[in-house]
Amino acid sequence: MGLTAAALTSPALAVVVMLIIATVGFKIAASSFSIIPQRYLVGSMAAPGIALINSIGNLGGFAAPTLLGQVQERTGSVSGGLLIVAGMCVVALAGCAAMKYRSGTTEIPEQDHEPVRTAGPQPTRSGE
Repeated sequence: MGLTAAALTSPALAVVVMLIIATVGFKIAASSFSIIPQRYLVGSMAAPGIALINSIGNLGGFAAPTLLGQVQERTGSVSGGLLIVAGMCVVALAGCAAMKYRSGTTEIPEQDHEPVRTAGPQPTRSGE
């Protein structure tokens, strides 16, 4: 919503405020997104899966500025680029909603894992 509003408003102060709102929304979404891979990737596939997701996500640091620059160069305005990124966000939101709808649950399933042991002396219970 912040990106769309930033693309459609004209005073510079309003654009800055809308971009701040968009940034807050992106940061909130990023923290919520981090639990999705852990729900579907378990065991030995969790670490490489999360690394792959982070690697693909980091490509956005290259793709988004390049896309915005190309759109600004061709149209003379950044509004079109902001609307494209806002559209991508809507597609991502729809994908997350579809995943949640398909799974039929909002809870993360409990997993049986052995407790992680650390090096050094292990604490003992009294009476042992």
